[in-house]
Amino acid sequence: MLFRSEGPDFRFGRKRAGDNGVLAALGEHHNFKVHPIEPITATLDDHTTPKASSTLTRWLLAHGRVRDAAHVLGRPHRIEGQVTQGDRLGRTIGFPTANIDPETMPPAEGVYAGIATLPNGTTAHAAINIGARPTVNGTTFRVEAHLLDTQADPATNTLPGLPEYNWRITLDLIARVRDQVRFESLDHLRAQITRDTRTVHERLTTASHTA
Repeated sequence: MLFRSEGPDFRFGRKRAGDNGVLAALGEHHNFKVHPIEPITATLDDHTTPKASSTLTRWLLAHGRVRDAAHVLGRPHRIEGQVTQGDRLGRTIGFPTANIDPETMPPAEGVYAGIATLPNGTTAHAAINIGARPTVNGTTFRVEAHLLDTQADPATNTLPGLPEYNWRITLDLIARVRDQVRFESLDHLRAQITRDTRTVHERLTTASHTA
């Protein structure tokens, strides 16, 4: 006998006409039982306690509220994807980034603190930029991660044991650092990224101590 658990708002089928009652009836014919689960709430940073749901999670992510999304999910929201070739601007200003083709929903544009997991299982703090990069007149939405506490091979500009592109990375989003901003010059951008990396390190260190 198989068992299936669903919340009280579960719907399926054409025009979402199926509910737990219909599912239970189907179970009688297909040898599975349905266990309805009572809704749960999540306590957000503003001390509200809404009902946890995928709709709420998507709304929070769309507004950059990754800490609150983690309260709903019970874990940090995760972006996964393949590292692809970008325009290599980051390395010219001293902050090389992994350009990621995301397979999961990214949050609103901005800069985030996160934990990157590499293919060999090692982790690193990451300053993550999400958006169109207005300072360089970018027009396409990008997810880029600058990995802190890692050392690339100076000869190849790659991380040890990894090719330059076409490897998978996972980013757990821990906190939002700031909005996406257009800077007057690359020098101003470089100075801000320096401040961002310091903030990211502080946020992640604090988060690890309070976890």
